[in-house]
Amino acid sequence: MREVSLIIDALQNAGAELRARMERQRLLSRELSHRVKNVLGVVQALVQRTLTKRRPLNQASDLIVQRLQALSRSQDLLTRSDWTDLPLRQIVEMEIAPFSDRIACEGPDILVKSDLIQDFGLLVHELTTNAVKYGALRDRAGTIVVTWSADEFRGARRFRFQWKECCRPVAGAAAEAGFGTTLLKSVLRSPDTTSRLEVEPDGFRFTLDAALHLVTRETEAEAIGLPRRSCSHQQIIGDSSG
Repeated sequence: MREVSLIIDALQNAGAELRARMERQRLLSRELSHRVKNVLGVVQALVQRTLTKRRPLNQASDLIVQRLQALSRSQDLLTRSDWTDLPLRQIVEMEIAPFSDRIACEGPDILVKSDLIQDFGLLVHELTTNAVKYGALRDRAGTIVVTWSADEFRGARRFRFQWKECCRPVAGAAAEAGFGTTLLKSVLRSPDTTSRLEVEPDGFRFTLDAALHLVTRETEAEAIGLPRRSCSHQQIIGDSSG
């Protein structure tokens, strides 16, 4: 009887484990379906906004390939991290890697929500591409400083992101960042979220200001208390702060 009881217990445990695995599989299938739909939606918007009457077809084709590659890099990050939230620093460094000696970045180790990682990756890609064509990266003279913060401002917890180029701008630079900025604004829908790209006498400046809870799942106290770190040459920050 003791052996029969052990066998029955083992079968019951195995049945419970099998049911738990089946439920987890169903959850994973639903989550995968949701994420695939999101990616397809991003690709559709990417293609539609790139194929415009004012852009030659061959140029649009190249842009679509570049943007899909940026989307693929973000997708690889998400896959390797098992679709968990990732540090903003890692996303930025991934896109600026070919120009890391020209771009300084500084900010706390904020964890970006997993469903925003692709959007931030595309945003930084668009700004980098724009800088290569028209801004600080078109020659060896320009530099870029990327900063972000999580602070309390007028009683509210705010996330601020800034891309500041130091160069002599050329005409047409502002137009090429349209897809990335529009995409990010469509994700961070909020009355008090602002995003803009400005052409200034000493270069281009992109700024994003949003409620902190839209960007990170960290508690407000955790995000605001994080120390700031740099990820490139401090000299660049000093040279371009004025």
